[in-house]
Amino acid sequence: MNSSRRTMVKGIAAVVGGTALASGSRTWAQGASIVLKGIVPYHPQNYLAQPLFILQKMLEERTRGQIRIQFVGGEEVVKALDQFDAVRNGVVDIALGIASYYNGTVPEALAVQYNQKLLPADMRKNGFYDLMRKIHLDKANVIYLANASGNPGRAFRIYTKKPIQRADLSGLKIRVSPVYTALVQGLGGIPVSMPPADVYSALERGVVDGYGWTYAGILDYSFHEVAKYAIEPPFYSLNSAMILNRASYERMPPAARAQLEEIAKDFETEVAKYYAKYIEDEDGRLKAKGVEKIILPPAEAQKYVDVAYRGGWADFVAKNPVDGPRLKTLTGS
Repeated sequence: MNSSRRTMVKGIAAVVGGTALASGSRTWAQGASIVLKGIVPYHPQNYLAQPLFILQKMLEERTRGQIRIQFVGGEEVVKALDQFDAVRNGVVDIALGIASYYNGTVPEALAVQYNQKLLPADMRKNGFYDLMRKIHLDKANVIYLANASGNPGRAFRIYTKKPIQRADLSGLKIRVSPVYTALVQGLGGIPVSMPPADVYSALERGVVDGYGWTYAGILDYSFHEVAKYAIEPPFYSLNSAMILNRASYERMPPAARAQLEEIAKDFETEVAKYYAKYIEDEDGRLKAKGVEKIILPPAEAQKYVDVAYRGGWADFVAKNPVDGPRLKTLTGS
């Protein structure tokens, strides 16, 4: 570990209590309560942070408190981009990991983002989960405990100031993050990068004609006031997972590990239910605020989706030639 990384780890450890060395030396005796220190990369009230709390509740109820997650905090404790290393180094035990934040270490983790068809439960059955778990162990020495992406193909949308009738963004300037750049370019649009804080004024002043976003956060930023149209269909999946420090996992008694693994399977289904309900409710809130869905004709909708996934998978496989093709196949793409 280089000096700057050691400094980061010591700083985080001081905040969460204890040190990486102390965490690594803990043991859990048979029958003793197991407490996992957990973090999230968002504000704890953010809907995207909720999988950790869903797992926390399930563990508390189903193990009767024998396995618990002690929530330590969010970005105020560990910066989002440092959280994967905090888990890997044993500063904390468990985190809601976002693949786009740690793809420099495990680039293959982004495969779940381009999953269009399969629920996490299906991906456990066909080998996707097992391969992802192996890759995380081999490349980062962390446990890929559970897929927290929820419903496939319902993570992001493009929102515009004016309605469109076709899968064509020609001449339109669209605010992007790296997630939607390929789609905007593939549909003839002009991608414009900017931080979230600048999007409202950019829409208001005509600097951009639309923006890419998740289902949530629009009302928080008041984007509905300046861009009234949500293009259907949505695309891509969330790329989140529950990741666990390997040493913390291996210190658990075998019976506790087995119980954790069984609950992790059911957790994936509960997260999918949570996101499905949240999306439905959020659409209702957006509609009440005047946001209108633009339902593209079937042929245009298919073109729209094809452009999104063709570009996304092409880029992913090119960057991950060893396991990329197999991960793509295992998503049914």
